[in-house]
Amino acid sequence: MSEYNRTPELSVSSVFGLRPEELELFFLRDHLRKPDNYGEVRESLKILDKVGGYNGLLHFVSSCKETGIIGDVKDIARRKKFFGKNYKRIPRIHSYLSILLEKFEDEFIRILLVLGVVSLVLSIFFKTFPYEAMSIFFAVGLSALVASLCDYGKEQ
Repeated sequence: MSEYNRTPELSVSSVFGLRPEELELFFLRDHLRKPDNYGEVRESLKILDKVGGYNGLLHFVSSCKETGIIGDVKDIARRKKFFGKNYKRIPRIHSYLSILLEKFEDEFIRILLVLGVVSLVLSIFFKTFPYEAMSIFFAVGLSALVASLCDYGKEQ
């Protein structure tokens, strides 16, 4: 756990071997994400291995595999005081406009937009109708709209 910025050791009087910050490491989104490379394991599994596997984790949170926690009023109060209230964080939902603007941050899209502007300028210079420029802008705009609608639907 030392590579995960473990806080100073707990006092002997403490029943729990993991601090709340250390327990949160198991549930961070980056630690739960499947690794890109074959053969690598999730960060949360590495952390679990550091504490001694499932049995070590059960020991550090003062629980039992067969019976669970003690569950009396004193135990629940002690757990709430030490670990805090048990709640699920609500993820931040991005607005549709911010998702749409993210689509234009792609380098390929920016190149297409620059080429569309060049095509538009050339069509004005040669006094022709800007079919190419309009088709480039339409294709980029439509693909950005569809992709951002899909991503916005995933966020909901």
